[in-house]
Amino acid sequence: EASAPQSQSPYEFTRVLGVSSTSVLIGGELRELADERVPHGFVIQFDRTFKRRWFLESRLVSIQPGARETGQFLFVCADGAILSSASSEIREFDLGKEQPGTGESGMLWSADRIGQTVGAVGMSRAVYQRESSGKWTRLSDEIEVERPEESGVGFTSVASAAPGEMCCVGLRGEVWIRSNETWKRCDAPTNCDLTCVSVDPEGNYVIGGTKGILLKGNSDKWQILSDGSGTRAITDIATFDD
Repeated sequence: EASAPQSQSPYEFTRVLGVSSTSVLIGGELRELADERVPHGFVIQFDRTFKRRWFLESRLVSIQPGARETGQFLFVCADGAILSSASSEIREFDLGKEQPGTGESGMLWSADRIGQTVGAVGMSRAVYQRESSGKWTRLSDEIEVERPEESGVGFTSVASAAPGEMCCVGLRGEVWIRSNETWKRCDAPTNCDLTCVSVDPEGNYVIGGTKGILLKGNSDKWQILSDGSGTRAITDIATFDD
């Protein structure tokens, strides 16, 4: 006798952010809308007493705590929208007329903590940083794509190893470091697409990507931990002091 098929949850969970020892944010997409190619994300907050839910008219790429804002979180979406939540309300930041998701700026890929604030990166090498006042500043005017042959480049991840510094990694093996308000393109020993970057306890950047490529270093000194001859992509990295 055949068993009845189990019902599938309408939710597909893709992101998680621990808020405290008793509260967590989980984000993802609604499956039925994804099947219809309609971008529709959601974020749910769980704790011991209640849960809150926000629905987003785009695909969620990152969740970050808001800098110096009690009870607020930042939801970064693929279409370039950066949303702030407070209670059950959603507010969209105005990043300017050339915000990502419009024109040639393309989509956002990721956001992460940069010191006491948040950085967001995306296609065409777009880089934004949120100031303590809540205002977003575009930092990438001098490095963004201008030539048609560079139309396939973009940043996928960002991290910071020191105050005033950020490392952005992306497609075609690109690694850029911004220090003292100056950008430098690093000579990374790969042309694989790079998908994630983190910082180890010694202050080195650890970078992963397609074909299992794994690098460690800073500026122009890079150690190849895995040479990119594999079949599995590295999609995320967590470093810790063991």
